[in-house]
Amino acid sequence: YYVCAPSVDDVPRLRELEREFVADHAEVLRDEPRCFDQTPADWCGLVNVILEEGAAQSAISSICAGTTPKHATLQCVHAPRDGSPEIVGYIHIFRDGGDLDVSHLKVDRRHQGRGLG
Repeated sequence: YYVCAPSVDDVPRLRELEREFVADHAEVLRDEPRCFDQTPADWCGLVNVILEEGAAQSAISSICAGTTPKHATLQCVHAPRDGSPEIVGYIHIFRDGGDLDVSHLKVDRRHQGRGLG
């Protein structure tokens, strides 16, 4: 495993993980009474993810290209000796002055429990 800055070519996989990030939150909170009638748009709003696919990919592309001030993303890549590298996680941060907000931290479900988070 290694961590690196993503490129614009990585946007589709990062978006896939971002959608899973939203689904993870819905799953964890599924038994909470106030969450029974949440729509996908509601869940996206709760975890600060853009719902519309084109707009979301555009925003991720801008962050990867370094053109969204105060935002940054790093990706975690699994590089097995006998296979192709695969993006298995990401962290998205927002910096404002001396403050740092970890907005999203996501590890692919297949790679959880390995200390990557």
